[in-house]
Amino acid sequence: MIWENSLILPCLSVRITNLLFLLKIIMYNLRIKKLLGVFISLFSKNILEDKSVVIIGFGTIATSFLPLLIKNLSPKRVTVLSEKTDNFHLYPEYPVNYQQETLTQKNYKIILKKYLKPGDILINLAYRVGTLDLLKLCKDLHCHYLDTCYDIWPGPNVESLALRESVLKKRDFFKGSKTAVLCHGANPGMITHFAKRAIQDLAFAHLPQKELVLKIREDWVRIAKELNVATLHIAEKDTQRREKESDACTNTWSIQAFIEECAERVCFAWGTFEEDLRGKIVKKIQTSGTCRAIELNTSGALAKAKSWVPSAGPYEGFLIPHTEPFSIAEFFTEKDKKGKIFYQPTVTFVYHPCEEAVRSAERASQKDWKIPEDQHILCDDIVSGQDELGALVLRKDTNDIYWFGSSLSIEEVRKIVPNTNATSLQVVAGVISGLITPTGKQVTVRQRS
Repeated sequence: MIWENSLILPCLSVRITNLLFLLKIIMYNLRIKKLLGVFISLFSKNILEDKSVVIIGFGTIATSFLPLLIKNLSPKRVTVLSEKTDNFHLYPEYPVNYQQETLTQKNYKIILKKYLKPGDILINLAYRVGTLDLLKLCKDLHCHYLDTCYDIWPGPNVESLALRESVLKKRDFFKGSKTAVLCHGANPGMITHFAKRAIQDLAFAHLPQKELVLKIREDWVRIAKELNVATLHIAEKDTQRREKESDACTNTWSIQAFIEECAERVCFAWGTFEEDLRGKIVKKIQTSGTCRAIELNTSGALAKAKSWVPSAGPYEGFLIPHTEPFSIAEFFTEKDKKGKIFYQPTVTFVYHPCEEAVRSAERASQKDWKIPEDQHILCDDIVSGQDELGALVLRKDTNDIYWFGSSLSIEEVRKIVPNTNATSLQVVAGVISGLITPTGKQVTVRQRS
């Protein structure tokens, strides 16, 4: 069974964003430390005591994830497979089987079969390892699977919407296999839950129902329609910084992935509230299929939109192409009997990376997006800042907007786990929660007193 992030729990708006900062702000702030505590406290500490876990990759996300996995979920055995060995020394206190392995499309089966047995869990936290091939192997070996994004093997880049649709077309092939949870990091991943919680809170505040039964997707669509939800921003602003900058290409997560996302053409979910947008800026508009989408004739880091986060207030961010705008929009889409979409919000990712990353993207754009050899990921050298990620909901015909998400400072991060930063730990929250198998039970949400 495959679960995409929007199913685990059963933007650009041209007319709205210009008015954003005149609107009344309603904000709910959820701390990642509490979030992790909620997930872990709901289950036994030894939830994975009979499971072996194999982790592919050992970069910023995996090094944040490993100590939390071992201390809180107690797997029987943990194996880490990584091309680079730089971080193998970080946790000598844990009995981890570290192996230097370089996975390719030709050898991945041979390598992974050495470490995986039926019932084991494969967690892909590496970059440029093909999602579909790993899923097929896990089906054959009767293993569970989890990752934080769709991915392909090294080669020509595939745009976000096309990549997502290529994987989901294979969904039926995996019926009867062990559970696979796809795209469940921060965004994509936790942001879907933030968006649903924001819609739920708005329903409590503005709709007359005293009890909401959220059993199927259509219940969520009905609520969003009644609330006149027009736009959802995946609003993220990173303010982490170090004392002294350098000329290295710098970010708080994968340099290669960041630059490739910046270079990709802008594409996001284009809602039914939007007016037709044509001209030189638009490459194409998709009005059928899984959701309405628009693609622009410009790269993500060269197109900007206005959004809002609690601590900084108004900000301007890159329109980075991601898969979660499409999964969230699809979740809140309603079609007629002929399959024509007649309700869908606009959903887009408005991202302001840390200031050093902004300047790194600007330099990369001047060099035709070539990946620099001189790279640096901010971690122990961070002196201040936070990563703020949430769902910003804008509704038609009202002056109220609502933000629900995580504000995580570097000081809070270091109280939870060492050797990481706020951006990585938010991804880890999604990975930890994704390890808990969905039940598919009906969720009844009662009015809070």
